[in-house]
Amino acid sequence: MKTYLLSALTFFAATTALAQSPATLRGHISGLNHNHKVYLVDIDAPSHFIALDSTVIADDGSFLLHMGLKSPHMCSLAFYQRLAQPLSNGNTMLQLFRLPLFLDGRDNISLASDTTRLLDDSRSEGDRLLATDIQGGGKTLADYMAYRRFITVPEDSALLASYAETDAYFKHDGDKTKYSDIILRKEQTAARLDSLKTVWLEQHATTAVAAFLLSRRYYQDYTYPVALMNKWIAACTADGAEDTARVSWLSRNADIVRKQSLDIPFHDFKAQKTDGSVVALSALRQPGKFTLIDFWASWCGPCKAAIPKIKKFYTANRSRLTVVSVSVDEKKDNWTKAVKQEAMPWTQLWLTGKNMEEAASAYVINSIPRLVLIAPDGKIVKVTFDPEVIFKTIMEK
Repeated sequence: MKTYLLSALTFFAATTALAQSPATLRGHISGLNHNHKVYLVDIDAPSHFIALDSTVIADDGSFLLHMGLKSPHMCSLAFYQRLAQPLSNGNTMLQLFRLPLFLDGRDNISLASDTTRLLDDSRSEGDRLLATDIQGGGKTLADYMAYRRFITVPEDSALLASYAETDAYFKHDGDKTKYSDIILRKEQTAARLDSLKTVWLEQHATTAVAAFLLSRRYYQDYTYPVALMNKWIAACTADGAEDTARVSWLSRNADIVRKQSLDIPFHDFKAQKTDGSVVALSALRQPGKFTLIDFWASWCGPCKAAIPKIKKFYTANRSRLTVVSVSVDEKKDNWTKAVKQEAMPWTQLWLTGKNMEEAASAYVINSIPRLVLIAPDGKIVKVTFDPEVIFKTIMEK
């Protein structure tokens, strides 16, 4: 399907990383030589990476890079090995490891380590960074190193729990009843990690690192309550905030983020019913009930897999729940055929044209299934792809 997402959230990274600065990053990694190359990459925006500099490493393991930054940005120092024979995909370079660095381009940096520590597969990127001797970089990098010391262990635990869930999913063909304990472990470690990030953000709100953490949450639509987002925005953009460029970006995009947060009134939209008439979502909601919007399409396998689960829950909870399925199929015939096949006992709608654009933008529909739960008071309380998360939210209310 087409997407209609706002592009404003990529503006900061695309416009503030290109100015040149004289600051350099000088490194020495024992065990590397002229068969290796290092790249300094700006990864500040989730989907917009910028190569800042690269060089072949000297035979003594030394290298020199120019940062080319004028404000704090999340970067990655990526090390590659030149291969004697190309890989099957044609690549002649193999990535060995990466080091995350938060740089502002103001102060020179020197770092030193060795391949014994950095090529240890048991280490995460954060752990590799903490095993590296780093000098310079000013307050920006010092704050980031403090953050890494605070967050790396719980971050690694959450990552391992996520890997374990993925392994269990394939082992048990997606039957969650057979690995519910692993799912719970993943949820707990992820929640703890997010909570610790919040603690660090709130305790160091005026630092450049905190502003970066909040900027990443700007991309996590419908994840945090609007009251919390307002609290963090106020704290990170207050007088004395260190990263004025990012503070300006946070302020400019704050209204967009507020409209894509939890605990806000639902966004109304219009769509076509199976009889050809057009109806607004607001006309379908019922007093005292939750409303579940299921954005789906006839060609979407995961969407169809979710329908029997929703049917079962809906049948048992009709007194509390209204369901509205909203198709994003491009062709109406495909939609009407799928509606007959699936025999869903609730209202069916089809989005097209301007109505599609408005709904896709309001609910950030960049993938489906997209399940939106509206509480009886009309506020959005959960957005997810997983019907089990919706069911759990309803039962806990």
